[in-house]
Amino acid sequence: MVEITMEEDPANNSCFVSFNDNGCGIEDFQILLTLGQSGWDSTTQAVEDPAGMGLFSLCHSEIEVHSGNYRVVIGPQVFLGSQKAEVNYTADYVSGTRIKFSRASTKEGLKTALCRVSEFCPLEVWCDGQVLPRHDFLEGALHREVIDGIEVGLGTCFAHATSSSEYRKSWNFHGALIDERFD
Repeated sequence: MVEITMEEDPANNSCFVSFNDNGCGIEDFQILLTLGQSGWDSTTQAVEDPAGMGLFSLCHSEIEVHSGNYRVVIGPQVFLGSQKAEVNYTADYVSGTRIKFSRASTKEGLKTALCRVSEFCPLEVWCDGQVLPRHDFLEGALHREVIDGIEVGLGTCFAHATSSSEYRKSWNFHGALIDERFD
């Protein structure tokens, strides 16, 4: 599961965000800055096809990553390669992984975005103590089949689509809709 907390900083028109998961943690912090190398096991790679570049979406922020007894702060200079990231030992133990950063946004705006991107997430996502709603992306499909590790669904109407254009807004990294009319 992933638990996210957000705290607004009205003085700077921003929000502090903390992601905490209950996974196995980070064994090698170097992988955080290796584009395209996720370090996932072969089963996860086959099922999820992780790209290993999610952290790079925060390259304009200062990010704190803490796992086990180790912590690193990664700033824009580290992402640009002009500064080295230093992983430090800390007495504070974090099971799983915790990522903290600041984002120029309101808490409401970030929570709205979080609800959209986690709607079809295969694991439980919590925000400020409340579990976020999840749905099966292919619910309502007339036929479902797994092809080369990817589940494909065919249908005329999906459960979480109010209209074709509205459904397109629900696309996520793992879901794509091909709108094709057949006689």
